[in-house]
Amino acid sequence: MNKRIVITGMAVNTPLGDSLGDFLTNLLAGKSAITRWKYSDLSSAPIYSKIGGDLSDYDISAKLKSFEGVVSDAIFVRLKNLIKRAPWPVKLTILSAVDAYQDANLQASGYDAHSMAALI
Repeated sequence: MNKRIVITGMAVNTPLGDSLGDFLTNLLAGKSAITRWKYSDLSSAPIYSKIGGDLSDYDISAKLKSFEGVVSDAIFVRLKNLIKRAPWPVKLTILSAVDAYQDANLQASGYDAHSMAALI
């Protein structure tokens, strides 16, 4: 049985931008986000290269606030609670997932959220 797979929404979170528009604009302008890292956690393993895309200054609170009034109040409350408890990489993933959900306009679609999947 063949099942149809459809990409309905996208999101990005990079040093070049955390929205599809900003990311595309910066790419087309030839900008690079490769710099010396400002922060690196060396507690688990030594990192020999300290050059790359650095998100250490990323403002998670501002991104979270950008969803207020955009997603339903119930989703925003759950989102705030998840962000409070999650480790850094998970916070970025959650925010990207909500961005992709918004990009797909799934909240207004009436689709059953339990019949959807997200690939991140």
